Amino acid sequence: MFILTMLIVMWIKPFKEESQRQSAPKRDIKALLRNKEFYKYLVFYTLMIGAVRVGDSFFGVYMTSVKGLDTIQYGLLYAAFVLVEVIFIRILINKGQLISEKKLMIVSAALFLFRFVAYSLIDDLVALAIITMLRGVAWGIFLFANVRYVVKIVKVENVTSAIMILTLTFSVFTAIGNFLFGKLLKTLDYSWLYLILAGIIGLGFVVILMFSPKTNKIQEQTIVTQ
Repeated sequence: MFILTMLIVMWIKPFKEESQRQSAPKRDIKALLRNKEFYKYLVFYTLMIGAVRVGDSFFGVYMTSVKGLDTIQYGLLYAAFVLVEVIFIRILINKGQLISEKKLMIVSAALFLFRFVAYSLIDDLVALAIITMLRGVAWGIFLFANVRYVVKIVKVENVTSAIMILTLTFSVFTAIGNFLFGKLLKTLDYSWLYLILAGIIGLGFVVILMFSPKTNKIQEQTIVTQ
């Protein structure tokens, strides 16, 4: 289904005026698939976001069944970190234009990593609730920087296709991860789950820190002037 959806979206033509269609560059999938810098970002994205999604899939059960939050308390916690996420996106829209996407992604990955390590080591419920706010900060940073980074890595006409490939890859990773970790939780506790996922996020952190994708200078200048 993921593959079919990606292929359909790739072939959908946007509704544009005739003059726009003539001037707009066509998709160049071959160029995208030959872009080594895109593969670096794909590895980082899949490791980090895939691991975060797997961890978040089990988070509700972890906080209610293991840590003892009731439905209302968990709902308030969820609303709180969503609010933090929205606030940070708003802050970055106003103040984050001059910060490089690489630096933003490093901060986001570090926060995700710290959060999962804390889940594996800390038992205090209040401390865990406070640390969970980092989810909102990390996601806010990531959502602000993600598309901007992709635009600077691939040709502008390939941005939609690149995002579809990123989404497909991390979705498959997440589906497999949910299945495998669901099986592992029959023998391991949640501390091990989040410690292993922290290790995967750590690999993504190393990728973005040491093998960060090179950006297209022309497109980078275009974004800055917008």
